[in-house]
Amino acid sequence: MIKKLFFTLLCCPLIIIAQDGNLKKLETSLKEKKITVESILTNPSYEYLHPDNNFRELIRNFAASGKLEYTTALEAGKKITIEVTVVNKSGHPVPNILVYFYQTDDRGWYAADAPHVTGMEGDRKHARLFGYIKTDKDGRFILNTIQPRGYPQSTLPAHIHIEIVDQHYQPVISEFLFADDPRMTAETKASATRDHFQIAEEKNGKYEYRLVLERL
Repeated sequence: MIKKLFFTLLCCPLIIIAQDGNLKKLETSLKEKKITVESILTNPSYEYLHPDNNFRELIRNFAASGKLEYTTALEAGKKITIEVTVVNKSGHPVPNILVYFYQTDDRGWYAADAPHVTGMEGDRKHARLFGYIKTDKDGRFILNTIQPRGYPQSTLPAHIHIEIVDQHYQPVISEFLFADDPRMTAETKASATRDHFQIAEEKNGKYEYRLVLERL
């Protein structure tokens, strides 16, 4: 036991150094436009970095507009497309708005090895499947991902968490839900509607949502 503990303590600094080195390399490549946020998030080699706060900050800082795929080709689950339009109270599109999102995988898990992430702000700050994207000139963005699953041993329907925090608008903390989810009963639908969550029908593997921003 003592030997195992000593080995763990000895290796931890080396792991941290290697991780920091990889982050610096990724940052340099992003600045030089040799790679993109999408190419990083869809690369299985970098999945071990996903829960790391510095890695997530890097993804945030280099978020692009338009379209983003954020699951690897090895990710289990049904492929789906999420199309979102962000508008103001008058119905006009809101461009260049940063959007954060995260979800469960095909098992209903946020972490690679457990349904939920322990630690500071858990799932919200460290979910494995996550990303940042900006709205385009038409206030739109598209996400290519896999169908999330509801939590194990729970009746909550599957969802994708969406957050918008902008200095000009009221914060938006919402969820995208799926009308065809078996857990989407009349009761859960009514509850989601009261919470101002978005529910969409599938159309050829695509779900369309609309978010309305209010000025501060």
